[in-house]
Amino acid sequence: MLHELRVRHSLLHQENYHHSYPHCWRSKTPIIFRAMDQWFIKIDHVVGQASSLSAPPTPKETGKMPVPLTFRARALAEIDRVQWIPDWGVNRIKSAVQSRPDWCISRQRTWGVPLPAFYDAKGEPILDAQIVRNAADLIEKHGSNVWFEKSAGELWSLLKPKDWKGAAAVAKSNDTLDVWIDSGSSSRAVLMRRAELRHSAFGVPPSGGSSDKPAPTEPPEGGTPNAWPADVYLEGSDQHRGWFQSSLLLSLAGNGAAPYKTVLTHGFMVDADREKISKSKQGQGVYEKPQTSEAYIKKWGADIVRLWVSSQDFRNDVIVSEERITKVAETYRGIRNALCY
Repeated sequence: MLHELRVRHSLLHQENYHHSYPHCWRSKTPIIFRAMDQWFIKIDHVVGQASSLSAPPTPKETGKMPVPLTFRARALAEIDRVQWIPDWGVNRIKSAVQSRPDWCISRQRTWGVPLPAFYDAKGEPILDAQIVRNAADLIEKHGSNVWFEKSAGELWSLLKPKDWKGAAAVAKSNDTLDVWIDSGSSSRAVLMRRAELRHSAFGVPPSGGSSDKPAPTEPPEGGTPNAWPADVYLEGSDQHRGWFQSSLLLSLAGNGAAPYKTVLTHGFMVDADREKISKSKQGQGVYEKPQTSEAYIKKWGADIVRLWVSSQDFRNDVIVSEERITKVAETYRGIRNALCY
């Protein structure tokens, strides 16, 4: 093209320049883009009743048939049943759920929880509920590496349902699950599996996905419907698009309700320039490593650190700097001397 423009005396100007290239925000390395088939959870499909804790009106009560709601609409309705501290948290997570696309749950990594799917001779995927349950049992016994250690044929012989009438598998999926599936499923992996957390009041089997019976939507006789959700989920303000949301969506799909009664959001630890103190900056000359409570206690003493912590407003970002802790130390000495005399 440039040659033709020169020949025609139509090239006005030529200049070489460097293109910017996207880099990973954590590892600071270049990103490689690949076009890959992915697995998704559809967000806007119509589902049944979302929550047994607050059922929608029946046709007898309203005189009209209820309007079917999408999974997104059910999630937004469930958000209103949760207490959000500070109260602006409800607007943040609603905005995140309202604007989110379908959930891409597959990753092409060399580590992680395997996505238990197979492929037939035509390349069509095989993902069946009973196969997933069988895979859960196998992984519970041998760990998640068993999926990568065994061949597709070995896994298929172990996981294929006895009454399977579909196509035979010739290959296994090498995709791993989005890590938000791991942390987001803690309502079932932790809350419903530990007797001391009252999961038994809802009658959920203690084992993983091995039960053929669906999760109950009503409590047993004499039980309470809200016996299993956590009283409080606590995390940073970036988790309305992360853990808070993945926990809500997975629990709503699998358990019929939000996994928490209250969600408390705290600010971030930031430096004097109000920049987030992150792990990726530690050890690179930006911060002394490690940024832990023990490091501050060793330098300032436990009482000064306690006074500094108690003077902070957790709802906002907390500034950590030598100057601020020095002022708290002076206040501490003033209080101690006043109490002494």
